[in-house]
Amino acid sequence: MTQLNWSQVPKNKHGLVNYLAISSPPVREIVARAEIIKLKEEVNARRQWIDYKDNRNRIRNIEIHFEKIIRLMPDLYNDIARECTH
Repeated sequence: MTQLNWSQVPKNKHGLVNYLAISSPPVREIVARAEIIKLKEEVNARRQWIDYKDNRNRIRNIEIHFEKIIRLMPDLYNDIARECTH
């Protein structure tokens, strides 16, 4: 499996993937799959940290980003959510 080079992935002002800038649907799906797994791990870790304002803001930004992914790719998000619970 090929490593994903995150530095080449277009990002928004919060450092999250800008899916509208990725023109290829297969590439968008590969990046989304990797990002969702990565961000779920980050959210879980951040929820165990001390309750800092920056930490809460980052979790909220990730949750908003998840909502955007769900709107763009609902089937993919649901598949990954099922995979992460097993």
